[in-house]
Amino acid sequence: MKRIALLLAVVVLVSMPLMAQEATMSEEVGKTYTVIKGDTLWDISGVFLKDPFKWPAIWEKNPKVKDPHWIYPGDVLIILPSGEIRKKVIEEAAPSPAPVEKVTEVQPTQEKKEEVKEPTKEEAPAIVPVAEEALPAAIPVQTKQTLRYPGIERVGFISTDGESSIGKIVDAKEDKLMLSTGDDVYIDTGEEKGVKKGDKFTIYRTAAPVYHPISKMLVGHQVDILGAVLVTAPHDKVSEGQILESFDAISRGDSLKMVEPVPAEIEIKKGGVPLDALIIANKKGTVEMAEGDIVFLDKGRRAGVEAGNTLMVYLSGRLKDKLMLPSEDVGRLLVLSTQEDTSMALVIGTKKPFRIGDKVRMEN
Repeated sequence: MKRIALLLAVVVLVSMPLMAQEATMSEEVGKTYTVIKGDTLWDISGVFLKDPFKWPAIWEKNPKVKDPHWIYPGDVLIILPSGEIRKKVIEEAAPSPAPVEKVTEVQPTQEKKEEVKEPTKEEAPAIVPVAEEALPAAIPVQTKQTLRYPGIERVGFISTDGESSIGKIVDAKEDKLMLSTGDDVYIDTGEEKGVKKGDKFTIYRTAAPVYHPISKMLVGHQVDILGAVLVTAPHDKVSEGQILESFDAISRGDSLKMVEPVPAEIEIKKGGVPLDALIIANKKGTVEMAEGDIVFLDKGRRAGVEAGNTLMVYLSGRLKDKLMLPSEDVGRLLVLSTQEDTSMALVIGTKKPFRIGDKVRMEN
């Protein structure tokens, strides 16, 4: 079974199987399309909607596709009603007075939890490596694009100097081991520290330590964002609250910090400074990275990294028959957020597997 990843890139990636079929599908574009080996929703949207960023429109019209990261040869997809296709063609034909800002909305990658029927040997698609030219290309200078990534507030980050906690969840009104949305809790901070009714705090947990892959020195700790709590009744030294949302199981003892604003949209931009960084952690904890994974880097704002920068993962040149081979680009990242000395990035393209410790450079 092949994992069909949604590549979040900044230009159109069109798969060869789709290109081969497009000419024979002109009468069927507004009806259905049968998935073949190598297809992704990203590619299908790029061919039939002329914009890969519109893949959610296809997913929305195909409720039988439970997880957009998993489609299989033989799946029959509804593309768009013919009327919508005609309307889109008319709109695209009309002159535009000025460049239109493109806003992209993608779904965060989630690991597949339900059991999936294994395809037969004849059905199982072969793993097709992505050609070097298929890596998403750099963004054209004249194009302004923004990215909306739902769930960015729950991804977490690397804390290098310890988080400044304003309190903890000390108890709950119900006798429950694990807490979640709607549960009433008590927190160990109150009016004497300025807490007032209506305040909202982020619930977090300091997780695994992160060590630099080269120096082996401690970089910091991964911080897992668990949810948010609303203060409903502050008292002198404690407050009552209610869990507004939970992204993971919440426990007594989990820490609180001030809610930090998260931008609704990230402007994709070229890097303004050279960068030589390393991948130091993978949020999923796997050895190798894949499209849609969240990774952490050992450089941040201090080094000039900004949210929206695109970065290239590369392997250094190696010696072969007394000749030094050139370095090889193996993947592309998009920076989602930055800390002072670390960054969080989304894997948007891979040519071959890469790992913690691999090098990253800025795309200028």
